[in-house]
Amino acid sequence: MAAVVIASAWALRFAHSPMVFWVGVTLAVVLGWFFANWKRISITLLNRFGFFLVLVAAVRIGIVVVIIVPRTDLRFSAGNGEVKPDIFWIVLDGHGRSDEIKRNLGVDNSSFVKELENSGMTVRTDSVANYCHTVQSVGSALNLAPAQIPNPEIAAYTINRPRLVSALRAQGYKSIAVRTGFPAFRFEGFDLVYGSSDESALFEGVLLDGFPIASSTEGESRFEARRTQLRSGLKTLQYLIEPTTKPRFIFAHILAPHPPFVFDATGAPVRLEGAFNFSDGSDYITDEKARIRYREGFAGQLKWVDSQVELVIREIKRRQKRPTILIVMGDHGSKLCNDQENLEQTDVQELFPILFAYSLLPGMGAPKGRTPLEILGDIFDDVLGYPFAIRAKESWFSPKSNLRDLTDVTDRVR
Repeated sequence: MAAVVIASAWALRFAHSPMVFWVGVTLAVVLGWFFANWKRISITLLNRFGFFLVLVAAVRIGIVVVIIVPRTDLRFSAGNGEVKPDIFWIVLDGHGRSDEIKRNLGVDNSSFVKELENSGMTVRTDSVANYCHTVQSVGSALNLAPAQIPNPEIAAYTINRPRLVSALRAQGYKSIAVRTGFPAFRFEGFDLVYGSSDESALFEGVLLDGFPIASSTEGESRFEARRTQLRSGLKTLQYLIEPTTKPRFIFAHILAPHPPFVFDATGAPVRLEGAFNFSDGSDYITDEKARIRYREGFAGQLKWVDSQVELVIREIKRRQKRPTILIVMGDHGSKLCNDQENLEQTDVQELFPILFAYSLLPGMGAPKGRTPLEILGDIFDDVLGYPFAIRAKESWFSPKSNLRDLTDVTDRVR
């Protein structure tokens, strides 16, 4: 009787459907009866041994049916109560679309695109950002609504307490954020946060840069801290690959290839001339020498981060047992020809086309549109099982000094 109870509890713990449960219970009853009547079964020792081998084989088949099959052949179906997928969403800050990277920076990253495709991901060739600044781009994506939406219910959510996290939590998801130093990102609304927002480091860096007392050693320590943050963020993603009992929404903001440039293409540390800061576009490129440094630094750091993301994706595909949705995207493009305040002095065709790749699950439709708010809207409406996203096909430019001063540049971006 004890054997029946224990085995039945075991079947209940691991069963993922009624059929699997009853298979487990049947095996438990047979096993219990056999041991209860072992001494009364009038068969020879050899026949007992043969029966035991058959029993072992049956138990092994039961293990496959009850445990292994449900955990390796999980299918996704939105909103029907089946096993929910883990969601890995990686944002690479400043990562443009492959064709524009080649046109503007002279960098061929087609091997990265091919690696993504070989891993089963769809890489869009038409994707463009809704916004040109990180706070707007990431904030609107996490809330699945335009940044300037007037609805007070949606406006109550923020980049650090996004409504997508609340919606996923209501469906049993645990939300995890990985930060790599962007000061505005604290992500208090997530269940678990890895990494530092680096607000104090940025403030101290600004102060040190403003005083002649700042030494090269102090400057180098900030570059090394930046390297550590980026490495740690990517290692954290690999650490988080192992599935857990609850489905997880894992959002990682990797502050690369965006400045400051601290790695070359091989991953070796670099420190280009100039002070440590997070400036981009015209704030970084103040003269022709700075333009050359930007092109060189961006190209190297882009190659490095691409290689690291390849490793992460390869490990996710190899080690994940739970169904997994994977999204890798840029928030805006490079800013070699971007005036942070002046649209007319900005190459919008460099600024808005972005990397956007995804790997979805059987039963999910192909996302329509070309902007994050369109593509992500289709993906997460499918995940949640009901209309949630507010889509936008537009691309808006805004000066850094006034993010609310939006100009529609949709027709100028290909």
